[in-house]
Amino acid sequence: MFTLKDFLALDCIYDPKLMTDIGDPQAIAVEYISVIEIPVDNFIRKKELVLTTALGCYDNRELFLEFVREIYESQAAAMVIAVKSNNFTLPQNILDFADRHHFPIIMIPWECRFAEIMEEVITRLKNENLKMIKHYEAMQKELLHYYLNASSLVDASRIIAKFLKCTAVITDKDYIPKKPPYRAGAASDAAMINTENYLQKITIQANGKIYGYLLLNFLSQQEKSITELESIEKYVLMPLLLWFNKEDIISTTKESLKNDFVWDLAAGRFNNREELQLRGALFGFNLNVPYTCIVSSLRDPDNTEYNMAIEHFMNKKREALESLLLNLAKRAGKHLMFTIRQNIIVIYLENTLQNPEKSIFAFIDALEEKLLTLFAGYSPYWGTSEIKLSETDFHAYYKNANFALNICINAGDHNRRGTYEDTDIFKMLTVLSNSAEAREISLAVLRQLIEHDHNHKLNLMNTLKAYINNNYNVCKTSKALHLHRQSLLYRLNKIEELTGMSLNNHNELFLFELCIRLYLSYSQKLAFHL
Repeated sequence: MFTLKDFLALDCIYDPKLMTDIGDPQAIAVEYISVIEIPVDNFIRKKELVLTTALGCYDNRELFLEFVREIYESQAAAMVIAVKSNNFTLPQNILDFADRHHFPIIMIPWECRFAEIMEEVITRLKNENLKMIKHYEAMQKELLHYYLNASSLVDASRIIAKFLKCTAVITDKDYIPKKPPYRAGAASDAAMINTENYLQKITIQANGKIYGYLLLNFLSQQEKSITELESIEKYVLMPLLLWFNKEDIISTTKESLKNDFVWDLAAGRFNNREELQLRGALFGFNLNVPYTCIVSSLRDPDNTEYNMAIEHFMNKKREALESLLLNLAKRAGKHLMFTIRQNIIVIYLENTLQNPEKSIFAFIDALEEKLLTLFAGYSPYWGTSEIKLSETDFHAYYKNANFALNICINAGDHNRRGTYEDTDIFKMLTVLSNSAEAREISLAVLRQLIEHDHNHKLNLMNTLKAYINNNYNVCKTSKALHLHRQSLLYRLNKIEELTGMSLNNHNELFLFELCIRLYLSYSQKLAFHL
């Protein structure tokens, strides 16, 4: 770095006189040089060396002082005055101002050519810049070498500390250090860092995503130039992004495999308990504690049908959602396994020995509060399996929780939570839903409506469901569906025509309701299931 000390040693300057007590000139960086006379305006950059004759204010002490003050306030590196007379002395008020603010004022003979000085300084600045770039290129090359040889971010910190002569620490996006900080020429400090102690922060990010931070404290007291700081960022950012991207891929793959394992667990895709335990142990899951299955689905409160927009919204918020689930489980001191599919969250939450039901519902309460904030405008619906302290049948518990969820979604009331042990009708529907013959009957009754909806997009199934949920009241149903009364009557007549059944016959109404409840419990179209 070119400094004021280097400037004072230039051959093109004869007998320079430093008029201010500033300590070590080596500590003052020079980045630019210019020639300025009054007025100053906004022509001076930070750390600029200002050459001047000050002829416009020689005879006016107050104007001269104002000239010096404006140059100082522009954060110039120093002021260099070429004086015409050997007998000229700086006014005392200017000397007092410069000493008080430790602002360098240098006097040089009139014979010194400004053009030669500027040419020499600009050449030196260019050479320093080239030397700096070569140094940082060497650092980048070494960082890439270590990355390609599968080294860790510990090595990256050490290399950066060595090249920049600084203390360096790399953290994740939450400022948690990847490893202890490294200081040039010293052993690593294993103590937890305080990020406030690091004066320079480089954000490691790409495409709007922040991966982490590089925190630096330079051992030299000399302030780094803006150009130098920009160069440091330029040459360390790309290698560090490679490291973080690699970690991100590994982490994402691991989380994806975890999600797949929990999904396979819910689907009952394991042949034996030994295989289940082995796979679970690889992900750090404890399958020996009792779990309850909780299935949640985000829905639009005005239209509980499955919606691709909600799935897209959940994918955007997936990282925040996963973090939320882990934090709530950690706060509750419970084992947790979960997977996210489409707009469905499948959770296995450990049961406590005391008050297991209270504990499960407290978790749901806390999660629902967070979800309503995270997914504003949507409502979470819940289905909960048995809450037992015996060995968990993961597949059966998922089916029961999912069934409870679908009954809750399709109930048409304001209740957004369903449990496996809610009501007798729930248990009866569970038995019927497991009967192939009952499913075939329900499908036979509704087949014409399903096919008509598929071909004509009239949504007769939803119309029938709304009609049943509104106790067969035409007025209430038309309001719920935002349909004109005549449009609703047309649809109801179409339902009767397609099914050959009457909506005025009590027995046939009962059969309609039973069939549609059964259909909604196992339908791939309206209920998410394995």
